Amino acid sequence: MLNHESIKRLLIDLALRATDKPFMGVANNYATKNLSWKDDIGLDSIEMLHFSSLTNAFFNLFELDQPPYLLQYPKVDEWVELIFEAHKNDIKSLNFFTSGTTGQVKTINHSKTFLAREIDFLASLFSDAKQIIPYVTSCNIYGFLLTIGLPERLKIPVVYPSQINITKLAPKSLIVATPFHWPLLLQNTPSNFMETLAVSSSSKLFDGLYQEVESKGIKLTELYGSTETTGIAYRKTAQDAFTLFPYWDFQQDENMLMAKDKESQKLIPLMDDIVQLSSNTFNLLARKDKKINVAGNLTDLEFIKKLIKEIPNVTDCELSAKAVNNELMIQAQIALNNNDEAARIEIKKLLKLALKPHEMPRSVMFN
Repeated sequence: MLNHESIKRLLIDLALRATDKPFMGVANNYATKNLSWKDDIGLDSIEMLHFSSLTNAFFNLFELDQPPYLLQYPKVDEWVELIFEAHKNDIKSLNFFTSGTTGQVKTINHSKTFLAREIDFLASLFSDAKQIIPYVTSCNIYGFLLTIGLPERLKIPVVYPSQINITKLAPKSLIVATPFHWPLLLQNTPSNFMETLAVSSSSKLFDGLYQEVESKGIKLTELYGSTETTGIAYRKTAQDAFTLFPYWDFQQDENMLMAKDKESQKLIPLMDDIVQLSSNTFNLLARKDKKINVAGNLTDLEFIKKLIKEIPNVTDCELSAKAVNNELMIQAQIALNNNDEAARIEIKKLLKLALKPHEMPRSVMFN
């Protein structure tokens, strides 16, 4: 499942996570040999500590009796070789990290056998694909399955956005993206893209956006799942219900509808409210925890409200989410103890310090 090339891609994407840098789809570092983590990738000593911790966790290196001390090796390719040797025979699983919307990132362990089962099914869904074009990082569960596992299974290349002209894609290119990417991609796509395949996940597409993608001639498949479950279901048009992957089933457990793995019999709670239509189809309503997807990030409005209310001079706060041009934006109404112009300017500065970019309200009203 893991080779030298895929391990290197995963490591470089994990380095992005360690430094909170966005995935830009630039190919250079993935193919360049003899890179230094410090001089070429640009990690400082504190970032290296965090990065080595992420790497040990993701690749499950602490399963080994004598895990390698990665920090003594300054080169990217040295880490690749150590991890390749560790995974050749000894390590049977990988760990993935949840989004950490509320500040509590969870580590989810999946066996390679479990992951391989999904990769095999995805290979049947996208058997026509001739190359993968990733707009997502490889080290989350969605990116791993579609941009590490699938190309290895289908024996097709990964071609980065920096290497292609989006208006002149090779036939049967498979674009791997999220709802956040599609409005931007549609600005650059021609009106007729009949031989392009695509897949979207991480949150449900607005029906209007799905239809806009389809209007370009793109054959888009939407996947439903989570880090905890991996993929559970898919739909191939905006009008379709979601269909369970063949190895999942529904089971009612007391007052909760659960997803049941037919092979292991494991029951997993669904994170969303759904309307079950048949034994293997459903429509998706909304997340049970009321989190929303903003700019590709799962976002907890209650958590954001708590952070805002901790800012000095703020006495109360109400948040809402509004769909504008197929994107969700956060709106805030903030009550201040002292509500003059200088105070409002100061609060806006403090909001930028307290919140991540995707958590920032696009519209702020004071009262």
